[in-house]
Amino acid sequence: MKIIILNWIKKNDLWVFFILVFALMWPKGIVGAAYSLGLISETPSAMLNVLYFLGTPLIAAVIIIVVTSGWKGLKEWARRLFRWRVGWQWGLVSIFVYPLVTLLSFTISDLVSGDAWTVSMMWRVGFENLQENATRIGLNPGNTGQIFAILVAISFIVPIFEEGGWRAFAIPRLQEKYSALVSGLVMGVIWSIWHLPSFSTKGSDHYGMSFLWFLITIVSISILMVWIMNHTNQSVLMTILFHGSIILSGHFLPTQLAYQTGNTLALWLSGGLLAAIAMIIVRYEGPARLVKEKKAISESFCVIGETK
Repeated sequence: MKIIILNWIKKNDLWVFFILVFALMWPKGIVGAAYSLGLISETPSAMLNVLYFLGTPLIAAVIIIVVTSGWKGLKEWARRLFRWRVGWQWGLVSIFVYPLVTLLSFTISDLVSGDAWTVSMMWRVGFENLQENATRIGLNPGNTGQIFAILVAISFIVPIFEEGGWRAFAIPRLQEKYSALVSGLVMGVIWSIWHLPSFSTKGSDHYGMSFLWFLITIVSISILMVWIMNHTNQSVLMTILFHGSIILSGHFLPTQLAYQTGNTLALWLSGGLLAAIAMIIVRYEGPARLVKEKKAISESFCVIGETK
């Protein structure tokens, strides 16, 4: 019986991964949302917090890899996660695409609407929020260098816990069955739905915001990440940089603050621009691999676990 279950997990490891992530993480998210809305009187229990940690995409991926592929599979996964020998231009693309799109969107919104919430004001308010948070954890709010260094470190460490599952585990398996475009679309939709509880959690970055805008933005980013991976021999490090740049720029041009101040034009512009960039890339590179060259450079078309 044990062998039958193990073989079934090996055959369906991708969907077992998705089920595991949602089953372990959503209970805390739902309870947290209910508590924030005053529907229940107790915060998420210690057990829910433990399950939440075990369900993070990275941990869930490691659990499944260890069970199905052992040490060999884990080494292959780790190589993909931290592959750094790629063209320098892809590092620049990964770091700067989202911040530049966001900056352009807010700038256009300022010029068109004449809104009082200018880019410079958003930047100032974002930094003031950082100083307040620094004070709460015992840091000197006047030490700008220390605050910024910690912010950068956190911004690029936190994505590892998502990208280690979404991109390092799921995307190669999706691309074994589907085109790069479909893989990006599927991953983008699942990634978006995974965030749903936070849209009902007071105090979260997503509370009250348009899920349609979020869906368009995340799906577009997901396609861009697959495109970058397929040009860098499946380097998940590049998607970690991409994800980190989203978190970092969000502190200085916060989408939640834009929503609260009624600057929805900037939000829809950013989502629209990212979608336009994704569509141009699909059109130019082709939906099959999102790589124009005929030469196959994506390891996702190799057997998972095969040593390159």
